Amino acid sequence: MHFRPIRIRFSFGVPAIALCVIVGCLNAGWIKSYPQTSCLSVQQTNDGGYVTSGGSVNLLKVDENGNEVWRREYGGSSKSIQQTTDGGYIVVGSKNGLWILKTDRYGDSLWTRTYGSYNGDEANCVTQTNDGGYAIIGKRWTNVLWLLKTDSLGDTIWTREYASYPSSPRDVGNCIKQTSDSGYVISGTTRHMNSPPLFWLLKTDSIGDTIWTRTFYDRAKESGLGPSYNFGYSVIEDNVGNYVACGASEQDYGATSNADPNLTIIKYNSKGDSLWAKALYAGSRWTHQGDLRPGLAFTTDDGYVVTGFKWMREEFPNQNIYYLWLIKINSLGDILWSRTYEQARNGFSVQQTSDGGFIVAGRYYGTGYLIKTDSLGLLEVKEEPVSDPLPSFELITPIGRTITLRVPEGSTPLNLVVFDASGRMVDEIQLAQSTSLTWGEGFSPGVYFIRESSGKTSLTCKVILVK
Repeated sequence: MHFRPIRIRFSFGVPAIALCVIVGCLNAGWIKSYPQTSCLSVQQTNDGGYVTSGGSVNLLKVDENGNEVWRREYGGSSKSIQQTTDGGYIVVGSKNGLWILKTDRYGDSLWTRTYGSYNGDEANCVTQTNDGGYAIIGKRWTNVLWLLKTDSLGDTIWTREYASYPSSPRDVGNCIKQTSDSGYVISGTTRHMNSPPLFWLLKTDSIGDTIWTRTFYDRAKESGLGPSYNFGYSVIEDNVGNYVACGASEQDYGATSNADPNLTIIKYNSKGDSLWAKALYAGSRWTHQGDLRPGLAFTTDDGYVVTGFKWMREEFPNQNIYYLWLIKINSLGDILWSRTYEQARNGFSVQQTSDGGFIVAGRYYGTGYLIKTDSLGLLEVKEEPVSDPLPSFELITPIGRTITLRVPEGSTPLNLVVFDASGRMVDEIQLAQSTSLTWGEGFSPGVYFIRESSGKTSLTCKVILVK
């Protein structure tokens, strides 16, 4: 596993030196495996723990450290789970049709509903709506995208079917969110007969009538090798009413049906106008059956976090080895940092947690995984001894309304960069030889990291600004 070690310096106001405490390793997160499960969806629960669902294990409840509390199986194949306002859970998937399961806080069934009568009818995502009911998205056996609106007991209020090409639909809905105008935004995939599939985004009003639709085709993937295949999976609304959707694009290689995929992120405004599109190269060899099903979440710094998988081509040339991938991007789609985790090979769902970190759901063959990280995607922070006789810089006041730094006499000038808790660079500092500097004026209270980047060293220290 490849984690970036961070050397942390602690200063206690000693004028001549910065004291280092060596305690080995601080746990910032964890990875836990759950055999015979498929962790396709995850959410932090009201008690600080987590709940996940996928496949035959319809509900798996763990505590804040990832230890299993209970699991429930009700015979259906589940795809999506959400904690409801009453503290219980709503689960959807398929079981002789589109299947909805409502439980109490302990996972015990309160009611179930099945809609449709064919194995081809299925649900892929559920969201609780403002009226206490539910909106469920999936597909019908007729290959049209299917939206159901129910009351709080799962009884149908209305249903809608959508098809880009009504004469020969090949459509599916994979994600749904209720929007700030009480309508819905839906992400999925559409295709016409044997033509390549398209990334599909739909915006509806509160009763499911279409306001606008958009399709995305990754023309950058076009070449003499074959057409581009595009799949839509996750979608969210941000805090200013824009929509961000995440999916996958791949290049078909013809007879081999193999591809080099991109993890695709597209941002639209409320009217459906494209603001930007980004392609993150996942670089694996995979078939176009939807192996890459990325998850997406909005973060408190107005950015986004994405999970999927990445082929470790540089580390393992000529081998098809891939790791779960976690990427933090800003509001413009620029990458702030990315992490890979070797235990879980594919990520499907991600959420920012109450402590500013992230919880990720993934799997590797028949084993589900949950990964809890800190705000920088790290699982652990290593503290290592400092070998140089004099520290590069001193933290005179690491906590306060402002932070005071100093370069000791005899040290060379330093270039420092400052990051906030989300990993976003917010400032740069230059310290001349034998000088002091006060930093923090004009910055919001919170945790920051000051990193030295000069010569062959890259040292990081944590500081806290208070009101």
